[in-house]
Amino acid sequence: MVRHVLATLRNLVRRTALEQDLDAELAAAIDALAEEKRRQGLPAHEAVRQAAIEMGGVEQVKERVRDVRAGSVIDGVWSDARFAMRLFARQPAFALVAVATLALGIGATTTVYGWARRTLLEPLPGVPRQHELTVFAMRTPDGEFETEMGTADFEQYQRSQRAFVGLYGSRFTAANLQLPGEAERLWCGLVTGDFFRVLDVRPARGRVFGPDAVEATDGGPVVVISDALWRSRFHADEGVVGRVITLNGTAHTVIGVMPPGFVGGKPAIALSFWAPLSAAEPIARDRLQPDEVYGRLKPGVSITRATADLAPLAQEVEKASGRAVLRTLALFPLWQVPGGGSAAILRPLIAILGAVVGLVLILTCANVSSLLLTHAVGREHEMAVRVALGAGRWRLARQLGIESLLLAAAGGLGGVAIAHASSNLLLAFLPPLGLPYGLALGLDWPALGFAAGATLACAALVGLAPALIATRSTVLPSLNAESPWASGGRRRTTVRHALVAAQVALSMILIVTASLFLRSLVNAGTLQPGFDPKDVLAARVDLGPSGYSNREGLALFARLLDRVKAIPGVESATLASRIPLTPFNRDSTIIAVDGFIPRDGESLEATLAVVAPDYFRVLRIPMRAGRVFSPDDVAGRPLVAVVNEAMARRFWPDRDPLGRTFRQDGRTFTVVGVAADVKSYSIGEPPRSGLYLPALQEYWEYMYLVVRTAGDPNAVAPAIRSAVRAVDRGLPVADLQALTEYVRLAFLVQRVGGTVLGVTGVVALLLAALGLYGVVSYSVWRRVREFGVRMALGATPREIRRLVVGQGVRLFAIGAPVGLVGAVGLGLAARSQLYGVSFADPVSFGAAIVLLAIVVVTAAGIPAWRAGRLNVVRALRNQ
Repeated sequence: MVRHVLATLRNLVRRTALEQDLDAELAAAIDALAEEKRRQGLPAHEAVRQAAIEMGGVEQVKERVRDVRAGSVIDGVWSDARFAMRLFARQPAFALVAVATLALGIGATTTVYGWARRTLLEPLPGVPRQHELTVFAMRTPDGEFETEMGTADFEQYQRSQRAFVGLYGSRFTAANLQLPGEAERLWCGLVTGDFFRVLDVRPARGRVFGPDAVEATDGGPVVVISDALWRSRFHADEGVVGRVITLNGTAHTVIGVMPPGFVGGKPAIALSFWAPLSAAEPIARDRLQPDEVYGRLKPGVSITRATADLAPLAQEVEKASGRAVLRTLALFPLWQVPGGGSAAILRPLIAILGAVVGLVLILTCANVSSLLLTHAVGREHEMAVRVALGAGRWRLARQLGIESLLLAAAGGLGGVAIAHASSNLLLAFLPPLGLPYGLALGLDWPALGFAAGATLACAALVGLAPALIATRSTVLPSLNAESPWASGGRRRTTVRHALVAAQVALSMILIVTASLFLRSLVNAGTLQPGFDPKDVLAARVDLGPSGYSNREGLALFARLLDRVKAIPGVESATLASRIPLTPFNRDSTIIAVDGFIPRDGESLEATLAVVAPDYFRVLRIPMRAGRVFSPDDVAGRPLVAVVNEAMARRFWPDRDPLGRTFRQDGRTFTVVGVAADVKSYSIGEPPRSGLYLPALQEYWEYMYLVVRTAGDPNAVAPAIRSAVRAVDRGLPVADLQALTEYVRLAFLVQRVGGTVLGVTGVVALLLAALGLYGVVSYSVWRRVREFGVRMALGATPREIRRLVVGQGVRLFAIGAPVGLVGAVGLGLAARSQLYGVSFADPVSFGAAIVLLAIVVVTAAGIPAWRAGRLNVVRALRNQ
């Protein structure tokens, strides 16, 4: 092996000398053989000719010698690559179109792959082996999932489980960091002690807290901060470890700084610091139990096995809880987290985009393969000469394969550039909700590896058909042909036509899907959410971190409303615990209604909003019956509520709901009003039961300040900030923006799908037009003499044009039905993301058929117009 490697390197370095030695040896051999022929009586020139024939051909012998020489493959590949580069340099337009087409397909596929991996498969930057992490959830009898777990239940699971390396619980909340002269609202993770061990992450500076129940420094609570916070607020001070900072008015000691890139254990959210959940009362007050529980599976343990192992323990925990309705345990990987997390929102969208860009990649490969096939047929004479000179079929296939590989490699580099430019495009669709998005969407080594794999796959796909066709060339007919029209065959034409028909089918699928999403986006924009978000400004005001009591909090909210209502340009203002159509506010409650008997497994859950007077007027939610809340609905007065129409229909279908009562948390409320239904979580959801409680009776420490303005809501934003500082200088104002920005996330799937699929639909049209134009043009080029004969026999230019256009129409008639079937399948898979439009929407299908038909006729009409203008004499002479 060593000798072979050394010989290969020596032959590659001494290539010119070896070729000279080979020429000298062959010349000497032919001279010796010719001398022997001359001694037999042959003339000198005949002796040389006979010697060369007996030798088997000089070039053929050279090829055989090169094939057995050490390093011949590398040398041959390099020679083929240089020839391919010279060929493309002579035909730059052909090479540019092929490379740009492949770059488009590879770039789009790599981009969506990066999105899928970073949002679903590895949503926690800086955390190793994320496929081992699982999420705990409890399935209710009606099929809903609850991720919140009581502290006692969590500790029992932690003690008794055997399938996991460890478990940790976490809670996602906000806290105020006191800075000189102001306070900044930060997002933090309140986690159990095994958090860092289970995630297998280590601090860059200092240390982290461990599994002990409570950990403190000099009697005070501790925190671990993120690298981003360390750099932005502490200016990368190396002495930050041991420093005391003030969170929610309480001193905390910084014990560690996490490494760059680590943003925490909450998918898609970048947290600023972490504190022990067991000692987090200054931050979370009474919210000291985990709302999410994660575990890392032991090596070799699957989710199915872990679920089975924990099933008896889960039954024991549920029975000990005393719940009337028992739940069952379910474990999920990170990409399947239940609820309204990023995975649940993005998973269907990523799946649809993945299918679409896969079709785009196949479409680009078919297009380039068609181009290469046409190019290869034009090189039949060259291939025949190569075969006549001794090149084998494998040698020809290698040459064409290297040409395809070079085109694909250039397209792969272009695709990487496109993926780099578009990798963060998803973030542009996310509204600025005041949450620090923790999505790391840039290119990395796995994405580059995927791009390399896609490049190799494209090289194989685009080069297969041309290589098979070109290497089956028959030598004598190709060499004897007097014109390029004399060769060719039905097989080659069939392959080219099949490729174009496939492009038509794929284009039909993409255009129909894009049309469905665009129509869905338009319909979603016209759907009535039940409230009016225009000219409304909203901001989150959280009194919990500041330590206000209920009475003090109510007084502060009252002063704040008075100041805001006095701002010029403000029509009205109110407070609310949640805003409709925002996925991060999913407050709900369980109620009981006298006389209503639920079915087995039926949930009595209703959405809950605590609102101040004027709430319905600010959001322009119509009242169907009764009254709204008034300043008289205060603590100490009878408890009242406003319900929505869905709740009234469900619990009092044949009775007047006004004056009816229901129980919630052991208290009895009287219905005083019925409001119109509003969309709570998504624009396409069915009406769900919902109730409103007065803020003066049901104090909540975190509220949204909702303000209706007479003009541009952003114009009064500075005045609102000043009003908040006037009532409490240390109170931060978070997420201050127009309400239309809040509800943008409800249309995320439709906006991303409509935009991306719209672009891919246009690209598909262009590729289909290019492929069809190339095939029809080539067909016209090969049939010039035929058209000349037809015209000489009396055919009119119109008949010639109809004949050429008919070829394109036939390809459309073959590909379109296949595409329609595929479009129905993809639309059926995406039907849950479509609003106001069926997966088999006739308008979308009809528009796609008409649009693609126009493109087909246009693409075939250009060469048809040229064919109708042929000069008969020149066409007949063109042989």
